[in-house]
Amino acid sequence: MKIALATADFPPIEGGLSRLSTDLARELHRAGRLSGVLAPKLPDADTHDRTLDYPVFRFPGYNAGPARLLPGFLATGGFRRQVLSRSDHLLAINPSFGGAYGLLVHKQGIETPFSVFAYGYEFLKFELPKPSSVGKRVLLEIYREAHAILAISRFTRDQVIEFGVPTEKVRLCPLGVDLDRFQPDRTEGLARERLGVLDGGPILLTVGRLVSRKRHRLVIQAVKSLRDRWPGIEYWIVGRGPEEEALRKLTKRENLEDHIRFWGKTDEEALHLFYQACDVFLLPAIQDGPSVEGLGLVLQEAAACGKPTIGAESGGVPEAMLPGKTGLMVPPDNLEALVQAIGALLEDPDRRVEMGRAGLDWVRRERNWKVCIQGILAALEG
Repeated sequence: MKIALATADFPPIEGGLSRLSTDLARELHRAGRLSGVLAPKLPDADTHDRTLDYPVFRFPGYNAGPARLLPGFLATGGFRRQVLSRSDHLLAINPSFGGAYGLLVHKQGIETPFSVFAYGYEFLKFELPKPSSVGKRVLLEIYREAHAILAISRFTRDQVIEFGVPTEKVRLCPLGVDLDRFQPDRTEGLARERLGVLDGGPILLTVGRLVSRKRHRLVIQAVKSLRDRWPGIEYWIVGRGPEEEALRKLTKRENLEDHIRFWGKTDEEALHLFYQACDVFLLPAIQDGPSVEGLGLVLQEAAACGKPTIGAESGGVPEAMLPGKTGLMVPPDNLEALVQAIGALLEDPDRRVEMGRAGLDWVRRERNWKVCIQGILAALEG
């Protein structure tokens, strides 16, 4: 089976979906299954594409929102002739572009089946007051016409079925981790040295967009409670977002400037160093309306680097770890429970090592891309 990939997120765009698109393209190519990629046209895209061993066709109008679909469709004759016509399946990363593109080509008489990933927000947003009825109808039509809906977690699977997708059409397809990139630091602290950290106390880490539901502020408040016991404790925040200014103000107000470090948006190629350098990785995210962690891939990346994790019992987060074995689960928005969980791991280095090893074994066994790509292929072939 040859598979064409359609995505609105691909390098030089950064972020989780762009990394997913890159990982999928790489693994499908390695398996001899990728026929080509359809992605947005952006500055420096040509430079990036020349480094790849597979064809990428670019569509214009990325910043035009939903309207980008029309120029994208009109400008992709080369993709349809050279890739889609030779493909057995079209896999859409985003329903809003890839899924809609698959629906459009179907209506043009192209019979290549298409499947769509499901994460959560793209359909949960229609539960908001006064949702777009047109948008909901279009999304449901995409789901109806799709060969399969690939849910990244049991949470997402249950939610998309409740949204109205037939159960038999939904496939559970957890996402994998690039184990060549994310792996333990075998160099006795070289990761910290490369980041300019030569000594100090325990390091807590969160990687992701700075938005309210990620609950960075809860970890900052936890650090305030823990600093007397661990004077050198630091909380590293990697990422940017609309919550950054408020988090910086909170840090200053609580006199925590020596304990909270804002790293901003880091180079994707350096991301593994932050995982390797930390002692505990945290994702205390909650569900905020339709915005939710469909899986919590960063927890798996931390586990691949041999680190214990702490997550909030929300959305698909519990499915990105083995609670009690690879890390600890806490109730959402519970500061006391979070402080206790962090303290329990910091005071017990042996437990941290044990959980880190268990997480690494689990990811290598069940969440490496070689395993996950086989599940995706089975869903497309079924």
